[in-house]
Amino acid sequence: MRSKIHDLICREHFNPQLNSFVNAPGSNALDASLLILAKVGFLPATDPRILGTVSAIEERLSEKGFVYRYNTHRIDDRFPPAKAPLFPAHFG
Repeated sequence: MRSKIHDLICREHFNPQLNSFVNAPGSNALDASLLILAKVGFLPATDPRILGTVSAIEERLSEKGFVYRYNTHRIDDRFPPAKAPLFPAHFG
């Protein structure tokens, strides 16, 4: 079952156009929680898909050394849009 779930996530939650994992199948929305994939051993930190995810999050969700959890202007979570990033970024 673990292998089937792993394969499903790699197949359905990776967006080749963004070169990044995304928060839902067929989506182009990023979520900083995707950064945990390497930490929990889902894939090695050197895997090109992980490196692409880190780059996409750094490019699209980080600002002045901090990272937004997700783009609150694009995702309606019924909360007001974030005014500031949530946590410090440590890329590279």
